[in-house]
Amino acid sequence: LPFEDFAQRNSADLATGVLSEVDVLVNKGLLQYIRLFAYTAVASAMLLMLVIINPWLALVLLALLGGGYAVLYMVVRGMLAGWGAVRQKANEQRYQATNETVRGRRELSVLGREKAYLQAFQKPSLAYTRALTWHQTLAETPRFLLEGVAFAAMVSVLIFALVVQRESLVNILPMLGLYAYAGYRLLPALQQVYAALSTTRFAAEGKQLLFADLHIAQPTSQAVTARGMQSHLEIGPLRYRYPNSDIGLNCPNSIHIPAGAKVRVIGPTGAGKSTLLDLVLGLRQAQEGGIIIDGEPLEGHRALAWQRSLGYVPQHIFLADDTVAHNIALGIPEADIDMAAVQQAARLAEIHNEIVARPEGYNTQLGDQGARFSGGQRQRIGIARALYHLPSTLILDEATSGLDPRTRAQVLSNIFQAYPGLTVILVSHDTESFAQCELIVRVHQGMALLQGASVSTGPLDL
Repeated sequence: LPFEDFAQRNSADLATGVLSEVDVLVNKGLLQYIRLFAYTAVASAMLLMLVIINPWLALVLLALLGGGYAVLYMVVRGMLAGWGAVRQKANEQRYQATNETVRGRRELSVLGREKAYLQAFQKPSLAYTRALTWHQTLAETPRFLLEGVAFAAMVSVLIFALVVQRESLVNILPMLGLYAYAGYRLLPALQQVYAALSTTRFAAEGKQLLFADLHIAQPTSQAVTARGMQSHLEIGPLRYRYPNSDIGLNCPNSIHIPAGAKVRVIGPTGAGKSTLLDLVLGLRQAQEGGIIIDGEPLEGHRALAWQRSLGYVPQHIFLADDTVAHNIALGIPEADIDMAAVQQAARLAEIHNEIVARPEGYNTQLGDQGARFSGGQRQRIGIARALYHLPSTLILDEATSGLDPRTRAQVLSNIFQAYPGLTVILVSHDTESFAQCELIVRVHQGMALLQGASVSTGPLDL
Protein backbone atom coordinates (compact mmCIF):
# COMPACT_ATOMS: atom_id res chain seq x y z
CA LEU A 1 0.00 0.00 0.00
CA PRO A 2 1.12 3.60 -0.48
CA PHE A 3 2.48 4.96 2.82
CA GLU A 4 -0.32 7.56 3.04
CA ASP A 5 -2.95 4.79 3.01
CA PHE A 6 -0.88 2.53 5.24
CA ALA A 7 -0.50 5.23 7.90
CA GLN A 8 -4.28 5.60 8.21
CA ARG A 9 -4.93 1.90 8.74
CA ASN A 10 -4.82 -0.11 11.93
CA SER A 11 -2.08 -2.73 11.86
CA ALA A 12 -4.65 -5.36 12.91
CA ASP A 13 -6.70 -4.50 9.83
CA LEU A 14 -3.68 -5.08 7.59
CA ALA A 15 -2.71 -8.31 9.40
CA THR A 16 -6.28 -9.60 9.09
CA GLY A 17 -6.22 -9.01 5.36
CA VAL A 18 -2.90 -10.77 4.81
CA LEU A 19 -3.28 -13.67 7.24
CA SER A 20 -7.01 -14.36 7.23
CA GLU A 21 -8.99 -12.68 4.47
CA VAL A 22 -6.75 -14.03 1.71
CA ASP A 23 -7.46 -17.53 3.01
CA VAL A 24 -11.19 -16.72 3.07
CA LEU A 25 -10.97 -15.39 -0.49
CA VAL A 26 -9.40 -18.64 -1.70
CA ASN A 27 -11.43 -21.16 0.30
CA LYS A 28 -14.75 -19.35 0.40
CA GLY A 29 -14.36 -17.54 -2.89
CA LEU A 30 -12.29 -19.04 -5.69
CA LEU A 31 -12.77 -22.69 -4.68
CA GLN A 32 -16.50 -22.12 -4.25
CA TYR A 33 -16.77 -20.77 -7.80
CA ILE A 34 -15.06 -23.93 -9.03
CA ARG A 35 -17.56 -26.03 -7.05
CA LEU A 36 -20.39 -23.90 -8.40
CA PHE A 37 -19.44 -24.49 -12.03
CA ALA A 38 -18.70 -28.20 -11.48
CA TYR A 39 -21.96 -29.04 -9.72
CA THR A 40 -23.99 -26.85 -12.07
CA ALA A 41 -22.63 -28.99 -14.90
CA VAL A 42 -23.52 -32.19 -12.98
CA ALA A 43 -27.06 -30.98 -12.24
CA SER A 44 -27.55 -29.90 -15.86
CA ALA A 45 -26.43 -33.32 -17.12
CA MET A 46 -28.90 -35.06 -14.78
CA LEU A 47 -31.75 -32.81 -15.87
CA LEU A 48 -30.89 -33.42 -19.53
CA MET A 49 -31.06 -37.17 -18.91
CA LEU A 50 -34.44 -36.76 -17.23
CA VAL A 51 -35.75 -34.64 -20.10
CA ILE A 52 -34.85 -37.45 -22.50
CA ILE A 53 -36.52 -40.08 -20.30
CA ASN A 54 -39.51 -38.09 -19.06
CA PRO A 55 -39.81 -34.33 -19.76
CA TRP A 56 -42.75 -33.96 -17.36
CA LEU A 57 -40.76 -35.49 -14.51
CA ALA A 58 -37.77 -33.26 -15.29
CA LEU A 59 -39.98 -30.19 -15.18
CA VAL A 60 -41.51 -31.22 -11.86
CA LEU A 61 -38.11 -31.87 -10.25
CA LEU A 62 -36.67 -28.64 -11.60
CA ALA A 63 -39.62 -26.66 -10.30
CA LEU A 64 -39.64 -28.42 -6.95
CA LEU A 65 -35.94 -28.65 -6.14
CA GLY A 66 -34.41 -25.92 -8.30
CA GLY A 67 -37.22 -23.50 -7.54
CA GLY A 68 -37.03 -24.34 -3.85
CA TYR A 69 -33.31 -23.62 -3.68
CA ALA A 70 -33.72 -20.42 -5.70
CA VAL A 71 -36.45 -19.11 -3.39
CA LEU A 72 -34.47 -20.02 -0.28
CA TYR A 73 -31.33 -18.33 -1.62
CA MET A 74 -33.23 -15.13 -2.38
CA VAL A 75 -34.61 -15.18 1.16
CA VAL A 76 -31.28 -15.73 2.94
CA ARG A 77 -28.81 -13.89 0.67
CA GLY A 78 -29.21 -10.65 2.63
CA MET A 79 -28.67 -12.51 5.91
CA LEU A 80 -25.57 -14.18 4.51
CA ALA A 81 -24.09 -10.84 3.44
CA GLY A 82 -24.89 -9.35 6.84
CA TRP A 83 -23.30 -12.20 8.77
CA GLY A 84 -20.32 -12.06 6.40
CA ALA A 85 -19.80 -8.40 7.32
CA VAL A 86 -20.09 -9.31 11.02
CA ARG A 87 -17.46 -12.05 10.56
CA GLN A 88 -15.05 -9.73 8.78
CA LYS A 89 -15.36 -6.94 11.36
CA ALA A 90 -15.20 -9.33 14.33
CA ASN A 91 -12.12 -11.01 12.87
CA GLU A 92 -10.39 -7.64 12.56
CA GLN A 93 -11.31 -6.82 16.18
CA ARG A 94 -9.94 -10.20 17.34
CA TYR A 95 -6.60 -9.47 15.68
CA GLN A 96 -6.54 -5.96 17.14
CA ALA A 97 -7.29 -7.16 20.69
CA THR A 98 -4.65 -9.88 20.41
CA ASN A 99 -2.06 -7.48 18.99
CA GLU A 100 -2.66 -4.85 21.66
CA THR A 101 -2.63 -7.42 24.47
CA VAL A 102 0.73 -8.80 23.34
CA ARG A 103 2.31 -5.38 22.80
CA GLY A 104 0.97 -3.98 26.07
CA ARG A 105 1.72 -7.02 28.23
CA ARG A 106 4.07 -5.17 30.59
CA GLU A 107 1.79 -2.18 31.23
CA LEU A 108 -1.32 -4.35 31.53
CA SER A 109 0.39 -6.57 34.10
CA VAL A 110 1.54 -3.61 36.20
CA LEU A 111 -1.88 -1.94 36.06
CA GLY A 112 -3.78 -5.20 36.53
CA ARG A 113 -5.89 -4.59 33.40
CA GLU A 114 -5.52 -7.98 31.72
CA LYS A 115 -9.21 -8.75 32.29
CA ALA A 116 -10.32 -5.71 30.29
CA TYR A 117 -8.37 -6.88 27.25
CA LEU A 118 -9.57 -10.44 27.72
CA GLN A 119 -13.10 -9.10 27.50
CA ALA A 120 -12.10 -6.98 24.51
CA PHE A 121 -11.12 -10.23 22.76
CA GLN A 122 -14.07 -12.26 24.03
CA LYS A 123 -16.80 -10.08 22.51
CA PRO A 124 -15.58 -10.15 18.87
CA SER A 125 -14.62 -13.81 19.26
CA LEU A 126 -18.21 -14.67 20.16
CA ALA A 127 -19.49 -12.54 17.27
CA TYR A 128 -17.07 -14.29 14.89
CA THR A 129 -18.21 -17.74 16.06
CA ARG A 130 -21.86 -16.73 15.83
CA ALA A 131 -21.38 -15.52 12.26
CA LEU A 132 -19.73 -18.80 11.22
CA THR A 133 -22.54 -20.77 12.89
CA TRP A 134 -25.22 -18.82 11.06
CA HIS A 135 -23.40 -19.24 7.76
CA GLN A 136 -23.17 -22.99 8.21
CA THR A 137 -26.81 -23.20 9.29
CA LEU A 138 -28.10 -21.16 6.36
CA ALA A 139 -25.91 -23.10 3.93
CA GLU A 140 -26.85 -26.62 5.11
CA THR A 141 -30.43 -26.42 6.43
CA PRO A 142 -32.23 -26.15 3.01
CA ARG A 143 -31.17 -29.67 2.07
CA PHE A 144 -33.13 -31.17 4.95
CA LEU A 145 -36.13 -28.95 4.25
CA LEU A 146 -36.22 -29.86 0.57
CA GLU A 147 -35.68 -33.55 1.30
CA GLY A 148 -38.81 -33.38 3.44
CA VAL A 149 -40.71 -31.49 0.75
CA ALA A 150 -39.60 -33.96 -1.93
CA PHE A 151 -40.64 -36.94 0.21
CA ALA A 152 -44.02 -35.34 0.95
CA ALA A 153 -44.51 -34.64 -2.75
CA MET A 154 -43.69 -38.25 -3.63
CA VAL A 155 -46.17 -39.55 -1.04
CA SER A 156 -48.80 -37.11 -2.32
CA VAL A 157 -48.31 -38.33 -5.90
CA LEU A 158 -48.63 -41.93 -4.71
CA ILE A 159 -51.86 -41.23 -2.78
CA PHE A 160 -53.29 -39.20 -5.67
CA ALA A 161 -52.57 -41.97 -8.17
CA LEU A 162 -53.95 -44.73 -5.95
CA VAL A 163 -57.03 -42.96 -4.56
CA VAL A 164 -58.11 -40.44 -7.18
CA GLN A 165 -56.91 -42.00 -10.42
CA ARG A 166 -57.22 -45.57 -9.07
CA GLU A 167 -53.95 -46.60 -10.70
CA SER A 168 -52.48 -49.94 -9.74
CA LEU A 169 -49.39 -49.96 -7.56
CA VAL A 170 -47.58 -52.00 -10.20
CA ASN A 171 -47.99 -49.19 -12.75
CA ILE A 172 -47.03 -46.44 -10.32
CA LEU A 173 -43.91 -47.94 -8.74
CA PRO A 174 -41.59 -47.64 -11.79
CA MET A 175 -42.36 -43.93 -12.15
CA LEU A 176 -42.00 -43.33 -8.42
CA GLY A 177 -38.74 -45.23 -8.43
CA LEU A 178 -37.38 -43.08 -11.23
CA TYR A 179 -38.64 -39.96 -9.43
CA ALA A 180 -36.97 -41.02 -6.18
CA TYR A 181 -33.70 -41.99 -7.88
CA ALA A 182 -33.56 -38.77 -9.92
CA GLY A 183 -34.32 -36.67 -6.87
CA TYR A 184 -31.77 -38.61 -4.81
CA ARG A 185 -29.06 -37.91 -7.41
CA LEU A 186 -30.12 -34.35 -8.26
CA LEU A 187 -30.61 -33.05 -4.72
CA PRO A 188 -26.92 -33.28 -3.62
CA ALA A 189 -25.76 -31.51 -6.79
CA LEU A 190 -28.25 -28.68 -6.30
CA GLN A 191 -27.30 -28.51 -2.62
CA GLN A 192 -23.65 -28.05 -3.57
CA VAL A 193 -24.60 -25.30 -6.02
CA TYR A 194 -26.63 -23.57 -3.31
CA ALA A 195 -23.89 -24.01 -0.69
CA ALA A 196 -21.27 -22.56 -3.05
CA LEU A 197 -23.47 -19.54 -3.78
CA SER A 198 -24.16 -19.07 -0.07
CA THR A 199 -20.48 -19.24 0.84
CA THR A 200 -19.40 -16.75 -1.83
CA ARG A 201 -22.10 -14.39 -0.61
CA PHE A 202 -20.90 -14.82 2.97
CA ALA A 203 -17.31 -14.01 1.95
CA ALA A 204 -18.24 -11.00 -0.20
CA GLU A 205 -17.34 -8.35 2.42
CA GLY A 206 -13.79 -9.60 2.89
CA LYS A 207 -13.36 -9.98 -0.87
CA GLN A 208 -14.40 -6.37 -1.49
CA LEU A 209 -11.94 -5.07 1.12
CA LEU A 210 -9.08 -7.10 -0.36
CA PHE A 211 -9.85 -5.95 -3.89
CA ALA A 212 -10.01 -2.35 -2.66
CA ASP A 213 -6.49 -2.74 -1.22
CA LEU A 214 -5.23 -4.41 -4.40
CA HIS A 215 -6.65 -1.54 -6.43
CA ILE A 216 -4.42 1.00 -4.66
CA ALA A 217 -1.46 -1.33 -4.03
CA GLN A 218 1.91 -0.38 -5.50
CA PRO A 219 4.27 -2.99 -6.95
CA THR A 220 7.48 -3.58 -5.03
CA SER A 221 10.59 -2.28 -6.74
CA GLN A 222 13.52 -4.25 -5.38
CA ALA A 223 15.58 -3.70 -8.55
CA VAL A 224 15.73 0.11 -8.24
CA THR A 225 19.31 1.42 -8.16
CA ALA A 226 20.17 3.83 -5.37
CA ARG A 227 20.70 7.42 -6.54
CA GLY A 228 21.38 9.96 -3.84
CA MET A 229 21.89 13.69 -3.81
CA GLN A 230 24.75 15.02 -5.93
CA SER A 231 24.26 18.76 -5.59
CA HIS A 232 21.44 19.90 -3.33
CA LEU A 233 18.07 19.24 -1.77
CA GLU A 234 15.29 21.83 -1.84
CA ILE A 235 12.35 21.67 0.54
CA GLY A 236 9.40 23.70 -0.72
CA PRO A 237 7.77 25.98 -1.12
CA LEU A 238 5.12 23.40 -0.26
CA ARG A 239 1.82 22.80 1.46
CA TYR A 240 0.86 19.42 2.90
CA ARG A 241 -2.34 18.36 4.65
CA TYR A 242 -3.13 14.98 6.18
CA PRO A 243 -6.08 13.20 4.51
CA ASN A 244 -9.45 14.53 5.70
CA SER A 245 -7.74 17.03 7.99
CA ASP A 246 -6.65 20.65 8.16
CA ILE A 247 -3.52 19.64 10.07
CA GLY A 248 -0.28 19.45 8.13
CA LEU A 249 2.83 21.41 7.26
CA ASN A 250 3.56 24.62 5.37
CA CYS A 251 6.92 25.65 4.03
CA PRO A 252 6.37 29.12 2.53
CA ASN A 253 9.97 29.59 1.41
CA SER A 254 12.43 27.25 -0.26
CA ILE A 255 14.91 25.61 2.13
CA HIS A 256 18.16 24.91 0.26
CA ILE A 257 20.34 22.12 1.68
CA PRO A 258 23.64 21.48 -0.14
CA ALA A 259 25.08 17.97 -0.38
CA GLY A 260 27.25 17.15 2.62
CA ALA A 261 25.48 19.60 4.93
CA LYS A 262 24.68 18.80 8.54
CA VAL A 263 21.15 19.99 9.28
CA ARG A 264 19.38 20.15 12.60
CA VAL A 265 15.56 20.24 12.68
CA ILE A 266 14.12 21.78 15.84
CA GLY A 267 10.70 22.56 17.22
CA PRO A 268 8.31 21.63 20.01
CA THR A 269 6.59 18.26 20.23
CA GLY A 270 3.80 17.95 17.67
CA ALA A 271 5.03 20.88 15.57
CA GLY A 272 5.43 18.78 12.41
CA LYS A 273 9.07 17.68 12.44
CA SER A 274 8.30 14.03 11.64
CA THR A 275 5.89 15.16 8.91
CA LEU A 276 8.72 17.17 7.36
CA LEU A 277 10.96 14.09 7.44
CA ASP A 278 8.21 11.96 5.84
CA LEU A 279 8.12 14.45 2.96
CA VAL A 280 11.91 14.40 2.62
CA LEU A 281 11.87 10.59 2.73
CA GLY A 282 9.37 10.53 -0.14
CA LEU A 283 6.78 8.73 2.00
CA ARG A 284 4.25 11.55 1.66
CA GLN A 285 3.52 13.89 -1.23
CA ALA A 286 2.64 17.55 -0.74
CA GLN A 287 -0.60 18.78 -2.29
CA GLU A 288 1.19 21.94 -3.43
CA GLY A 289 4.89 22.19 -4.23
CA GLY A 290 7.21 19.48 -2.99
CA ILE A 291 10.77 18.25 -2.52
CA ILE A 292 13.39 18.73 -5.24
CA ILE A 293 16.55 16.59 -5.49
CA ASP A 294 19.23 17.96 -7.85
CA GLY A 295 16.51 19.76 -9.80
CA GLU A 296 14.21 16.72 -10.06
CA PRO A 297 10.87 16.41 -8.23
CA LEU A 298 10.88 13.71 -5.56
CA GLU A 299 8.22 11.46 -7.04
CA GLY A 300 7.80 8.20 -8.94
CA HIS A 301 11.00 6.33 -9.83
CA ARG A 302 13.17 9.21 -8.58
CA ALA A 303 11.65 8.88 -5.12
CA LEU A 304 12.40 5.13 -5.06
CA ALA A 305 16.01 5.69 -6.14
CA TRP A 306 16.37 8.40 -3.48
CA GLN A 307 14.98 6.12 -0.75
CA ARG A 308 17.47 3.38 -1.66
CA SER A 309 20.31 5.86 -1.00
CA LEU A 310 19.13 6.84 2.48
CA GLY A 311 20.02 5.72 5.96
CA TYR A 312 16.99 6.32 8.18
CA VAL A 313 16.50 5.86 11.92
CA PRO A 314 12.92 6.55 13.08
CA GLN A 315 11.76 7.34 16.60
CA HIS A 316 10.52 3.80 17.09
CA ILE A 317 12.97 1.20 15.78
CA PHE A 318 11.55 -1.87 14.05
CA LEU A 319 13.37 -5.00 15.20
CA ALA A 320 12.63 -8.49 13.90
CA ASP A 321 12.74 -11.51 16.19
CA ASP A 322 15.99 -12.57 14.55
CA THR A 323 19.73 -12.29 15.07
CA VAL A 324 21.60 -9.03 15.56
CA ALA A 325 23.35 -9.48 12.21
CA HIS A 326 20.08 -10.04 10.36
CA ASN A 327 18.58 -6.96 12.00
CA ILE A 328 21.48 -4.73 11.03
CA ALA A 329 21.47 -6.07 7.44
CA LEU A 330 17.67 -6.02 7.42
CA GLY A 331 16.03 -7.92 4.56
CA ILE A 332 19.29 -9.16 3.01
CA PRO A 333 19.63 -12.95 2.52
CA GLU A 334 22.10 -14.51 4.94
CA ALA A 335 24.45 -15.59 2.15
CA ASP A 336 24.73 -11.96 0.97
CA ILE A 337 25.34 -10.33 4.35
CA ASP A 338 28.72 -8.58 4.56
CA MET A 339 29.75 -9.28 8.17
CA ALA A 340 32.67 -6.86 7.95
CA ALA A 341 30.23 -4.07 7.05
CA VAL A 342 27.87 -5.20 9.83
CA GLN A 343 30.64 -4.99 12.41
CA GLN A 344 31.91 -1.66 11.10
CA ALA A 345 28.41 -0.17 11.33
CA ALA A 346 28.05 -1.56 14.86
CA ARG A 347 31.37 0.00 15.90
CA LEU A 348 30.29 3.41 14.61
CA ALA A 349 27.03 3.03 16.55
CA GLU A 350 28.97 2.11 19.72
CA ILE A 351 27.19 -1.25 20.06
CA HIS A 352 29.89 -3.67 18.82
CA ASN A 353 31.48 -4.35 22.22
CA GLU A 354 28.12 -5.06 23.84
CA ILE A 355 27.21 -7.49 21.06
CA VAL A 356 30.44 -9.50 21.15
CA ALA A 357 30.25 -9.65 24.95
CA ARG A 358 27.26 -11.96 24.57
CA PRO A 359 27.95 -15.70 24.11
CA GLU A 360 26.47 -15.83 20.61
CA GLY A 361 27.75 -12.45 19.48
CA TYR A 362 26.13 -11.29 16.25
CA ASN A 363 24.02 -14.47 16.19
CA THR A 364 22.23 -13.41 19.38
CA GLN A 365 18.46 -13.44 19.00
CA LEU A 366 16.89 -10.08 19.83
CA GLY A 367 13.53 -11.49 20.90
CA ASP A 368 10.12 -10.04 20.11
CA GLN A 369 10.55 -6.31 19.39
CA GLY A 370 14.12 -6.54 20.71
CA ALA A 371 12.99 -7.59 24.19
CA ARG A 372 16.44 -9.00 25.09
CA PHE A 373 18.14 -5.64 24.58
CA SER A 374 17.75 -2.31 26.36
CA GLY A 375 16.13 0.74 24.77
CA GLY A 376 19.48 2.40 24.12
CA GLN A 377 20.90 -0.78 22.61
CA ARG A 378 17.89 -1.09 20.30
CA GLN A 379 18.42 2.48 19.13
CA ARG A 380 22.08 1.84 18.38
CA ILE A 381 21.21 -1.31 16.41
CA GLY A 382 18.86 0.91 14.40
CA ILE A 383 21.67 3.39 13.79
CA ALA A 384 24.00 0.56 12.73
CA ARG A 385 21.33 -0.63 10.28
CA ALA A 386 21.14 2.84 8.74
CA LEU A 387 24.93 2.91 8.29
CA TYR A 388 25.31 -0.66 6.99
CA HIS A 389 24.80 0.10 3.30
CA LEU A 390 26.87 3.33 3.29
CA PRO A 391 24.08 5.86 2.67
CA SER A 392 24.66 9.18 0.96
CA THR A 393 22.18 10.89 3.29
CA LEU A 394 21.48 9.98 6.92
CA ILE A 395 18.17 10.97 8.52
CA LEU A 396 17.83 10.64 12.29
CA ASP A 397 14.41 11.25 13.85
CA GLU A 398 15.18 11.59 17.58
CA ALA A 399 17.28 8.47 17.06
CA THR A 400 19.60 9.16 20.00
CA SER A 401 16.97 10.10 22.60
CA GLY A 402 17.54 6.87 24.56
CA LEU A 403 21.31 7.35 24.85
CA ASP A 404 23.23 9.01 27.64
CA PRO A 405 25.00 12.27 26.66
CA ARG A 406 28.47 10.69 26.41
CA THR A 407 27.34 7.80 24.18
CA ARG A 408 25.20 10.13 22.06
CA ALA A 409 28.10 12.49 21.48
CA GLN A 410 30.44 9.58 20.68
CA VAL A 411 28.05 8.03 18.15
CA LEU A 412 27.59 11.31 16.30
CA SER A 413 31.33 12.02 16.41
CA ASN A 414 32.02 8.56 14.94
CA ILE A 415 29.59 9.17 12.08
CA PHE A 416 30.88 12.66 11.27
CA GLN A 417 34.51 11.51 11.31
CA ALA A 418 33.92 8.33 9.28
CA TYR A 419 31.78 10.06 6.64
CA PRO A 420 32.75 13.76 6.50
CA GLY A 421 30.89 14.23 3.20
CA LEU A 422 27.70 12.59 4.45
CA THR A 423 24.54 14.70 4.38
CA VAL A 424 22.91 14.42 7.80
CA ILE A 425 19.45 15.61 8.84
CA LEU A 426 18.81 15.29 12.58
CA VAL A 427 15.72 15.84 14.67
CA SER A 428 16.42 16.11 18.39
CA HIS A 429 15.56 18.10 21.49
CA ASP A 430 19.15 17.80 22.69
CA THR A 431 21.16 21.01 22.27
CA GLU A 432 24.70 19.88 23.09
CA SER A 433 25.54 17.26 20.48
CA PHE A 434 25.01 19.28 17.32
CA ALA A 435 27.77 21.85 17.21
CA GLN A 436 28.78 20.54 13.78
CA CYS A 437 25.37 21.29 12.22
CA GLU A 438 25.69 24.20 9.79
CA LEU A 439 21.98 24.69 9.18
CA ILE A 440 18.93 24.80 11.41
CA VAL A 441 15.36 24.28 10.22
CA ARG A 442 12.79 25.46 12.74
CA VAL A 443 9.32 23.87 12.71
CA HIS A 444 6.63 25.56 14.77
CA GLN A 445 2.84 25.20 14.58
CA GLY A 446 3.01 23.45 11.23
CA MET A 447 5.39 25.98 9.67
CA ALA A 448 8.93 25.08 8.53
CA LEU A 449 11.50 27.84 8.08
CA LEU A 450 15.26 27.91 7.58
CA GLN A 451 16.82 29.66 10.55
CA GLY A 452 20.42 29.68 9.37
CA ALA A 453 23.64 28.77 11.13
CA SER A 454 23.72 26.55 14.21
CA VAL A 455 23.42 29.00 17.09
CA SER A 456 21.43 29.15 20.30
CA THR A 457 17.81 28.61 19.27
CA GLY A 458 15.79 29.52 22.32
CA PRO A 459 12.72 27.96 23.88
CA LEU A 460 11.39 26.24 20.75
CA ASP A 461 14.04 23.54 21.15
CA LEU A 462 12.11 22.09 24.07
